Amino acid sequence: MTSGAATLAFAERRRAPRQLGTRSIVLVVLASVAGLIGLVGPEGRRLTDLSTRPVIELNFGQLVTVGAGMIGIAAGLCLIRRWPWLLLAGAMAGVPAAVVRIWPTLLHETTWPEKYTTGQDGILDTLTAGGTMGGSLLIAGILGAAQQLARAGSRAAAAAVVAAMIGAELFSRILFGRPVPVPGPPPPDTAVALLTVVGLTGAVLAVLAAATGRLTEPAEYPPDRRMLQLGLCASAIPLLPKLIGAFFPAGPQSAAEVGVSAATALAATVAVAVIAGAGVLGAVVVVSAAALAASAPLFAAYYAMTVAATPILPIAATGLALGVLAATVRHRMLAAAAVCLGLAAVALTAPELPGRGLRALLEHTGHLPAELVMLLVIVAVVLAAGAVTPGLADRGALPMALGPLFTGLALAGQELMYFSGKVSADTTVLGRLYGPQPVALAGGLLALAGFLLLYKGILHRRRTES
Repeated sequence: MTSGAATLAFAERRRAPRQLGTRSIVLVVLASVAGLIGLVGPEGRRLTDLSTRPVIELNFGQLVTVGAGMIGIAAGLCLIRRWPWLLLAGAMAGVPAAVVRIWPTLLHETTWPEKYTTGQDGILDTLTAGGTMGGSLLIAGILGAAQQLARAGSRAAAAAVVAAMIGAELFSRILFGRPVPVPGPPPPDTAVALLTVVGLTGAVLAVLAAATGRLTEPAEYPPDRRMLQLGLCASAIPLLPKLIGAFFPAGPQSAAEVGVSAATALAATVAVAVIAGAGVLGAVVVVSAAALAASAPLFAAYYAMTVAATPILPIAATGLALGVLAATVRHRMLAAAAVCLGLAAVALTAPELPGRGLRALLEHTGHLPAELVMLLVIVAVVLAAGAVTPGLADRGALPMALGPLFTGLALAGQELMYFSGKVSADTTVLGRLYGPQPVALAGGLLALAGFLLLYKGILHRRRTES
């Protein structure tokens, strides 16, 4: 090489921007996960919050909210390779709802946020729709980043990112637990303000890195049109309960209406997952079962810790951090199976008590500390999500599976729980989980997730050893 050519090559290397490493990308995405909690929060978590049963009456505000979520899911799937821009778009869409959450007096002058004036209905519908779309775009961006990390060889980092995203769902339920109403206007929400700043910062940094050429795609990253088409079909599943409700007479919901809605959403989700493949179906069932099972023990532990004046947020944050760290270990599937099966054994062998609920178990025995319950349940759900991430990313199905399919199974599961309470004469309502026997139901779902993880973990270990 001549001296002139060497000089030109050196100049090109100096002009090339320095590429972001895996750690930097993970930090940026984790900042966006924090924004998923703060920017969207309780105002627009109608599609992804597993603690609240979705309202299925057919009205304009509900249709706008679900439609915004569907548009966000579909747009996210189509633009999944542009995940930095999805993070920014989701953050910006959620800013109005976050601003109202930070300064509630913008809408509520002298009353608690539960009470609105008639003229505020349109504003609230707009905020909810924007928050729902923002949440869908943020989730798509986070899953897109995780899929890119996994395909670039950083499988542990991808698992940690997805685990943190699912953990953010659980943490938001605890962080935004409904406080006791007090007279006068509600105070500013400093937690949302901090999380909003962190989320916006992460999204802006991701876009700046992409715009300046500091992010590189893996050498082989072909788009999977089949998974995209299936994901677009699945994005319409949240609308099905709304449409079904239109065929039933107005008034209180009947058991038949709830049952038909649940069965339809479940059948549609399972059908799309089966077409996508047995591996995709199994992974979605694992995460959905673990997340739905968490509702009963989480609320029971929250209640018991509130009565005992025990700090709740540090325990929840510790569980989230431990779950994310555990998702980075090599045998994450076997570890997740062990935690889920252990919790299932405790739940299924719990003694019969008045009310047959986990709340009674925590109140009348000292053998099951509420802090330990909350910690282990969060670890189980977070670790289960991280365990199935690399396999879904290898199939190119991560955004579809933990986006619209997870949402579909979650909605169906909520409706089935409510349906079991409707048709049962001996109903125990525990928190926001509806069902006659919440302990047994949670234990059964955890056992299902644990056995599936154990099976997948053994298969994976045999492949790696052969």
